[in-house]
Amino acid sequence: MLKETVLKISHLLMVAMFTVTLLACSVPSMQQSSNPATTSESKPAVPTHTTTSYILAEPLPNKKLRISITAKEKSLRINNCNESITVALFEKDKKDVVWGGVSDACRSQDLIIPQGATLTFERQITESHFPINLNGTYRVGTALSYNPNLKNSEIAENLRLSNPVKLIP
Repeated sequence: MLKETVLKISHLLMVAMFTVTLLACSVPSMQQSSNPATTSESKPAVPTHTTTSYILAEPLPNKKLRISITAKEKSLRINNCNESITVALFEKDKKDVVWGGVSDACRSQDLIIPQGATLTFERQITESHFPINLNGTYRVGTALSYNPNLKNSEIAENLRLSNPVKLIP
């Protein structure tokens, strides 16, 4: 009889602890939503970068770019050298490369971004033989393909180049 009573009490205590835990977890979210100091209206606006291409470029201080490559409709292949992705800067409305990263001139197995996934990395834009115009507007590009034959890429140029971006000194 005593053992059954102890089991019932321990069972009730477990149910009570579970209920308290659930309530404790839900209370902060209710307080947060009712607190006017934490609403999105009081937060400073953060610029949102969007693009219709596969490549999104976001400027960072010290002439760095955060580059995100998203495989939208199907998987993408990226040419690389030992997992280092070479990118190039193009003037906004021109096809000539203004700046290009340097690789070891090797060709490793393609990096594959599965459909729906995004690969994000940062790249420092260093000085080259030609000075970078910090007032210029650029687009970032890299070798993308749907298939292993990068020379016959069926991806349109407007999908292989990023949104227009200005470098931040």
